Amino acid sequence: MTFIKKSAVFFSILVFSGVMAYSQQFQPPGQTQQKPVSDEEIQQFATAMNSVQTANQQAQQEMVQAVTDEGIEVSRYNEIYQAQQNPDQDASSSEEEMEQFRSASQAIQKIQQETQQQIEEDIQEAGLTLQRYQEIATRVQGDTDLQEKIKEQMQQ
Repeated sequence: MTFIKKSAVFFSILVFSGVMAYSQQFQPPGQTQQKPVSDEEIQQFATAMNSVQTANQQAQQEMVQAVTDEGIEVSRYNEIYQAQQNPDQDASSSEEEMEQFRSASQAIQKIQQETQQQIEEDIQEAGLTLQRYQEIATRVQGDTDLQEKIKEQMQQ
């Protein structure tokens, strides 16, 4: 996997995990909604998903730029980030690097918040509530027929 792809995957996870965490607050714990997904909702979901993907791609580019603007390489940023998440991992860094890391992290947090807001708006503009979008997204993970229908809609 190339450096850019690794960075894109890392930043995708950051953005997606933020969106998923936010949207999960709308789903009551222990409750799984089994409401059928209508053809209209499949179309709405596909429209929203296209917008979400576009927003995520834009956010990835902005986050990479934010990191490099702070004077730190994306790979080094990732090392420091992962070391902070895993106490067993060492990523010794200078005070200058830590300042760059903190500044880049603040910029990334702002980008994540803006992206989350844009995604929420995109989902609602597509005609779905955030809760219904999350329900469908969860359902898609285990339903190959639904995956196929959504894929077909996204290609139209």
